[in-house]
Amino acid sequence: MQPRFPAPSLWATGIFADGVSSQEIVGYQTKTIKAGFSLNTPTFTDVGSDGIDLSKFKLINAAGDGTEQIQILEQDGSCSTIWTWLNTDIGVEKDGWYDNDTWEPISQTVKFGQGYLMAVDADVELQTAGTVKQGTSVIKLPSGFNVVGNSTPNEIDLQKMKLLNAAGDGTEQIQIIEQDGSCSTIWTWLNTDIGVEKDGWYDNDTWEPIVKTVKPGTAFLIAVDADTELELPAVVK
Repeated sequence: MQPRFPAPSLWATGIFADGVSSQEIVGYQTKTIKAGFSLNTPTFTDVGSDGIDLSKFKLINAAGDGTEQIQILEQDGSCSTIWTWLNTDIGVEKDGWYDNDTWEPISQTVKFGQGYLMAVDADVELQTAGTVKQGTSVIKLPSGFNVVGNSTPNEIDLQKMKLLNAAGDGTEQIQIIEQDGSCSTIWTWLNTDIGVEKDGWYDNDTWEPIVKTVKPGTAFLIAVDADTELELPAVVK
């Protein structure tokens, strides 16, 4: 089976407190995956986990015949095997993600902030559900190239996605992967030490601060010369 590698839009999101069994903030989300390829990130985690099991990524109205595929990206850009969504119509026990060769069901954790690639031949809907991280969230960024994303169910102002302990001298850069697969300009994190008004993301040439909204589940590329951390603002305060 040949790998093919969507563009999420039309989001429907719900967030609510589970007052019966716990104090977890739980929620659900449905998004349309357009035909083609896309780079995404999960927006929820499993209870007590720093990620969500792949089995919670449910495709609705999918062909389930091998034409919908997913590939999990490690933070350094390396990739998992390509997994395939299959429906019971072709003989598997239940709808879900399977090994392409053995048709064995796949269990894999997709971590908070981790990127994944999807490919679909026709528009489908992706449903996920889980807990929402309370308070600010921090994603560790090892030195080098990182594929991470907005793993919250909320839109985030780029300037509120802050680098911690960064040099801020032009060596930390970000590029947003848009929902249609196109890429933004590469922007740079600068600190006040080099003359900007406040720490934040700036245009490389003009040093003007960037105005940009990062949608839920949107992935992006960050390059850093030394280990640092990316802080995402609280979803529920």
